Parts: sequence; structure tokens; C-alpha cells
Amino acid sequence: MPASLKFAWRWIVGATAASIIGLVALPGVGQAQTLSICINNGNGRVRGIDVPCLATQTQMSWQTVGPTGATGPTGVTGNAGPAGPQGLGGYRIGRSDWAAGSDGTVGRAGH
Repeated sequence: MPASLKFAWRWIVGATAASIIGLVALPGVGQAQTLSICINNGNGRVRGIDVPCLATQTQMSWQTVGPTGATGPTGVTGNAGPAGPQGLGGYRIGRSDWAAGSDGTVGRAGH
């Protein structure tokens, strides 16, 4: 295999492995307040997240959650929206002519 293909193959395998390791580490990273990484002093490569640094590496840390900012100003009031559709009519029981029916006969007198 030519040297350029070997280099490309190693680079692809290395990048894939680094991506997998990074994705596995993400659930723990999302909950961290402070992140730390180790940077190789010779070539600038990152060793890992929240791992102890070697003597040939420099540690870099930063806060992931800062102080809460001030509340922003109230936004402008928007225009009124269009009117909604007509709602359903009132509730009726039985036939519609019951409400307007004729009077019944007068009952007998009480005792």
C-alpha cells in the first residue's frame, strides 16, 4: 500500500475513534459546570475531556454555565389577530319546535 494511502487510512481510523470517544463523553459533559482539556505542547492536539494532563501537556479549563443575565426589555405589542370562526349554537334537547309549542290545558283546581 502506498504511503499516502496508509496515512489517509490511519487518519480516517483515528478521526473515527476520536469521534466515537467524544460522543460517548457527551452525556457527562452536558452536565459539567467546568470543562477541562489537555493540549499537547508539541503538536497542539487535544488529549481528552476532564482527564489528568501529562507533563508534556497544558490544561485548559472554562466554565460552561455563567451568571444569569439581566432581564431584557419588554417587547412591542403585536397587532390583533384575525377573528376566529363562529362558535357552535346553544344546546337544544329534542325537536326544535318544543321550545315554541302551544300552551297545554289548565289543570284541575287544588283542594
